[in-house]
Amino acid sequence: MYNKVDFDRSFSVKDLFKISIMFKRNFSIFILGIIVVFMIFYIYNFTFFQKSKLDISKSIFLKRSPLENKAIYFVKVNEGRYSFVNIDTAEEKNFISYGYDIVGMYPDPLPDFFIIQKNNEAYSLSLKDSSLKKIPITLPKDSIVGAHPSISEKNKLYLEILKPIRYSEFAGYEYKRTISYFYDAETNQIQSADNINLPEVCFKYDSKYFRFFIWQCAEGSGHTLPLSFYDLKNKTTKEIITLQDFGAKNIDETFFFVSYNSGYFVIVPKSKDIFSKIIVVSPDQEITKQVFTIHSDIRKSLEDVYPYSSLFAKDENTIVIGGRDFILLLRFNTSGEIIESKYFPEKEFYGGPIFYYNGKLYYQSKIPKSIKVINLKTWQIEKTIPSTPGYGIALVRF
Repeated sequence: MYNKVDFDRSFSVKDLFKISIMFKRNFSIFILGIIVVFMIFYIYNFTFFQKSKLDISKSIFLKRSPLENKAIYFVKVNEGRYSFVNIDTAEEKNFISYGYDIVGMYPDPLPDFFIIQKNNEAYSLSLKDSSLKKIPITLPKDSIVGAHPSISEKNKLYLEILKPIRYSEFAGYEYKRTISYFYDAETNQIQSADNINLPEVCFKYDSKYFRFFIWQCAEGSGHTLPLSFYDLKNKTTKEIITLQDFGAKNIDETFFFVSYNSGYFVIVPKSKDIFSKIIVVSPDQEITKQVFTIHSDIRKSLEDVYPYSSLFAKDENTIVIGGRDFILLLRFNTSGEIIESKYFPEKEFYGGPIFYYNGKLYYQSKIPKSIKVINLKTWQIEKTIPSTPGYGIALVRF
């Protein structure tokens, strides 16, 4: 009836009473110990997670292993979420915490900094060491930051504080500039730029030579001539490329497309009927321009040439045009004559962002959804990376 192990010796009532007292005492100590451990665990975790939350938002904004080798990433955004696609491994990661927005576009390859906004605070994020600095400005309610990286110095940017003034279903919010700054992301120093009287046009900031390159842009007409520069020291404007450079008569300026990418401005005619030359502007201290003429046989063979984006790949003797449903490559010889062309069909591309680095073209293909890499020496698609939807904003290395 009884287990021999439990009752191989007899117990007195006194012994049983002592055992009962010891059991109650030990049980109380045991329960107290559990409570103490639970409280320590709770306090530690509460403190730890609060600290982690602070660290993620204030310092280790890029959640990467310090042992990870630097790689080239295609950065894109879709509905407020940012994806970094590793070009070598095709792995897609999200290094940016949700709720933080990368501000602006970065057409020059491998920028050193991103400008980040969350609510009414702005930060500079270093892509060199992953450090995050709060920019010493306060944003008014409902305002956003407009970030314009310098085309001549990677650490310099022109920042605009923009306030929404109206909304349309077609174009979204329309913003008006209220405050502006010159910003050095390396030193985290800002300087007021409210007195520069920059016209309401499209522009690129050139910090090294203290000027803006400006051109017309408006809904319906797009990015058009003339291309000029605005001297910040003298407050003067000088035209660089006009209709006269194309020998165009009785043609509206809106028939020519102006864009900047990877160190050059490219001006392309929008119609095959006037597609006789392309002009490339180098924004050095002494501004220079190159004229590329279209060989008659190439001009006849071309189909659609309407540009939504473009870039100049000097080392590969190639001009790239991104159209509605295509990528067009144009090869020029040492005499500046375009003698070869090749179309890459891209349904519904509409001149999506294109990036150039180390002899290759990078862009997001919509159908099928993928990131494509074209070798601009061989004019062959070198890589197709299946990818989620998104709008490309930069090509980075970190």
